[in-house]
Amino acid sequence: MYFNRKKTLTGLFLLFAGISYAQVISFDKKEHDFGTFTRSQTGEGVTCEFIYTNTGTSPLVLNRVVASCGCTTPEWTREPIAAGKKGSIKVTYNASSIGTFSKSITVYSNSKDGMVTLKVKGKADPYVERVEDAYPIDLGGGILMVKNELNFINVTKDEPKTLVVDFINTNKQDVKMSLSKVTKPLRVNLLSEKVRGQSRSSILITFDAKDSKVWGKQEVYFYVTPAGVTTSARNRVKVTANIIDDITSMTAEQKKNAANLSFSTRNLDLGEMKVNEKKKESLTITNNGKSPLIIYAVNTDTDNLIAKPDKNVIAPGKSTKVKITFNPIKPEDLRPQKIAFITNAPNALNAIVEIEVLAKR
Repeated sequence: MYFNRKKTLTGLFLLFAGISYAQVISFDKKEHDFGTFTRSQTGEGVTCEFIYTNTGTSPLVLNRVVASCGCTTPEWTREPIAAGKKGSIKVTYNASSIGTFSKSITVYSNSKDGMVTLKVKGKADPYVERVEDAYPIDLGGGILMVKNELNFINVTKDEPKTLVVDFINTNKQDVKMSLSKVTKPLRVNLLSEKVRGQSRSSILITFDAKDSKVWGKQEVYFYVTPAGVTTSARNRVKVTANIIDDITSMTAEQKKNAANLSFSTRNLDLGEMKVNEKKKESLTITNNGKSPLIIYAVNTDTDNLIAKPDKNVIAPGKSTKVKITFNPIKPEDLRPQKIAFITNAPNALNAIVEIEVLAKR
């Protein structure tokens, strides 16, 4: 069979030349320069956005967007982009090291180009910690402190706990410090009443639960004030602790013969609620142990949630009912809550019951 090779190739060329793509991706830019920036202390990256337009006649779909390394993260419009409409690709670069960088992002789509390469570049300088970052609490008078809220978590009445909080004098001259409104169960001491210029010092805070008349959650406050500064809310330090029974000295035999708490449920679902809508529920506590069960305290996340046992002392083999009332008075109350039962049972020194609630739509 004979054919004219030249005419055939010419025909094929004309055939393919007549094929047109209905999707065309057009970027406003294909390269972004972050310039010089300081590497984040928290690991947060820098982000830019590439805007593209479908200049074709049919919907444009981005199949994949792949970065050249794990330190570069792309996010892109997933739904099809109609003709004439725009989409975006956000690119975040997390500087894993300092210095200059250049990273590529490959975009795969049903466009006539098939594959497009984008680029980000820049220079990451090392993070230099500022004094304000390490000591964010401003007490006034050039004195900065690490934190002003302390949580001792669980403490017992038999063993005091101590925490140390640092502060710094940013002045060139010495500054005298003073404490006020320190009450039991706290004992607070300054490492030095006079802090030398441009130097650090500490406060020692001891929570001695034997001086407390309550069980469970407790909040107390004291004030630390630099000389020449009027004591105000900025100088207040909040201290919280959860006071529980101490079973560390109990023998295996004593634990075997102790109280043992069980709940009828550890999760109550109140369903959907709205502000100022009151709901009541109940659960049962049973003492499966061999000694009386003592409920020292019942703590809740908010004053609008009340849990009240019929009895606080439950004999072995007996039960008591706990009446629960929830009355949210503001929108932020409409969230899951917790009830903590502080008891003498080794298996439930700080027993939690979850309360599920959703805001009514």
